[in-house]
Amino acid sequence: MDKIDRVQENSLLPFEQQKKDALDDRKTSRPDKVDDVGISREWWMVDFRGAWLTEYPKTEETMSEEQWKTWYKNFSVFTRQDIDYAFNEMRKVPRDYGGPNLSHLYDRLMQTGQKRIRMDDVGKDTVKCKDKSVGECIFGTPFWQLNKYGKHDFLMMCIMECDNAQKSYPQAHDMKDKPDAKTKGEWFKIVAQYLGNDDVVVIEGTSKTGKDRKFETYQFGELFPDGNIKEVLASYGLDENLTFTNQCIAISEIPKTKSIGSGVL
Repeated sequence: MDKIDRVQENSLLPFEQQKKDALDDRKTSRPDKVDDVGISREWWMVDFRGAWLTEYPKTEETMSEEQWKTWYKNFSVFTRQDIDYAFNEMRKVPRDYGGPNLSHLYDRLMQTGQKRIRMDDVGKDTVKCKDKSVGECIFGTPFWQLNKYGKHDFLMMCIMECDNAQKSYPQAHDMKDKPDAKTKGEWFKIVAQYLGNDDVVVIEGTSKTGKDRKFETYQFGELFPDGNIKEVLASYGLDENLTFTNQCIAISEIPKTKSIGSGVL
């Protein structure tokens, strides 16, 4: 048949099938022109939500009102036209029982959609997000960042093309991924082993060499607890009573012995 595949067709009542047939009549080609701003909250909570629940009625059992409101923040940088297009593209693909979820739609939009300033941000004087097309930042990508005391802060990264982040509160599953705190002793070994100390080639986008970077990276750990720093210095043939500044100088002279990988910091 020429209609878009209906994943849940077998269990539909007649009036539900009529609503699904109406969806089939919507434009399914990629939109040439889209709105200048992202979707409104009303369009998301009423129009699109109704279309989604018509296609995937079982979602109503798993998606609360608050979850729909939360997802609006993510989708608010996209237009009605792009969301409609991505939605119809998803409807063409048969899926397992229960159908897709909104994260599948969001992933598709991140690949094909044209981001616009959020309707809620129109007219605001301050635009925080470095992705100038969307307005304020939308924080949603969690990660742990080493701080100047050797501990790790839980942050949320902006999900747009932006490197802004803000402190957040980790959930129980986030705590399982929290890295161990670092001491000066551990930090010295990591920096000594994994960072090069080339003093000729300038790092792209900076005026610094590898040797400069190695000095400054270890310098970041000035307020870390000492840990076993004396033993580590001795293992490198250095005076275990070196001042911190002299530790920075000494480490910048040590060539790297390992390649950096994930989970080092």
